[in-house]
Amino acid sequence: MKWFANLPIQFKIWLIPAVAALGFIAYLLFNASVNNENAARLQQLSNVYYPVLELANSNIVKLDKGAELYTAAVSSGEEELIETAAETFAELFKNLSKQEELLPTHSDALDAIHIKIDQYKKAAEYISLGMLEGEIEPDQIAPAVEKMKSTFTAANKELNEFRKTSLSQFNQLVDDSNGASQQALEYGYIIGGFMILFLVGTAFLVIRLITQNIGLVLTSLTDIARGEGDLTQRITQTSEDEIGQLVKVFNQFMDKLQRAISDVVGVIPNLSTVSTDLGSVTQSTKLMAQAQSKSSQDISHSITEMRDSVNEVAGHASSAASSANSADSVAKDGNQIVNHAVNSINALANEVEHAATVIS
Repeated sequence: MKWFANLPIQFKIWLIPAVAALGFIAYLLFNASVNNENAARLQQLSNVYYPVLELANSNIVKLDKGAELYTAAVSSGEEELIETAAETFAELFKNLSKQEELLPTHSDALDAIHIKIDQYKKAAEYISLGMLEGEIEPDQIAPAVEKMKSTFTAANKELNEFRKTSLSQFNQLVDDSNGASQQALEYGYIIGGFMILFLVGTAFLVIRLITQNIGLVLTSLTDIARGEGDLTQRITQTSEDEIGQLVKVFNQFMDKLQRAISDVVGVIPNLSTVSTDLGSVTQSTKLMAQAQSKSSQDISHSITEMRDSVNEVAGHASSAASSANSADSVAKDGNQIVNHAVNSINALANEVEHAATVIS
């Protein structure tokens, strides 16, 4: 069953209608075989055994008719009846030839019948012609009649035996045909029941193979989703189909997940140490921050005092600047006056120089 478990799911599903189709085809082939056999039997019945049986009945009738004609010929003294009897026996021999053609396997029995009928015919003709023509001695009549009776009895017995055999074979073929039809019907029931059981079993097996591993995967995933999963749990891979591949990939995923969780668990102690150190550093940083805050407050106070001093100096500087601006304005006015005086002096010098030149 390992090969069946390894089949792809689609092949497993297709197997169900395939089995049904094969069963139906097998039933059709069996019925076709039985029908062909029955057709062959019916053809034998129609073309061989029924004509042989009819000829056998006709032969018995012709033998009796021939015997009656010989008896009537002797009783009535009509020699023409002997010729009619001869024609009747000729037809009987012709029927035997037809039977031999239809049933070559019975040629020996038919030849024996032919011989015995011919012996009776000769004995009956000998007595009939002898008595009509007066050529037979009275003391020869009794032995000749006894011989004729014995040959008639033997021929009639052989004909009836052959007819009985032919009828038995005819009935046997009919029974075989009916039996084959009944057997075909019974085998049809058997094949149908077997196919139903096989289909149900196949469907059950396919459903079980498909749902079994899916159920295991679903259970494992449900446990993991609920936080109760065991990461060491693995699903046994029982097939190589799509479900088996799903189980294989799931197990690989669980391996990777387990290793990842193991790595995380291994890092936790280091993280705990780092967390402790970080707590210490945080405490130290807090103390330093508090000291820094106090220093910042002192600096802020000093800066405030310095700012007040600067503001005061700035006030004095502003007053000085105003005074300087006033002095600058006065200086500028004085500068203009001096410049005007210089210009006046220069003009006066030029005029004096000019006057000196004139005087000279």
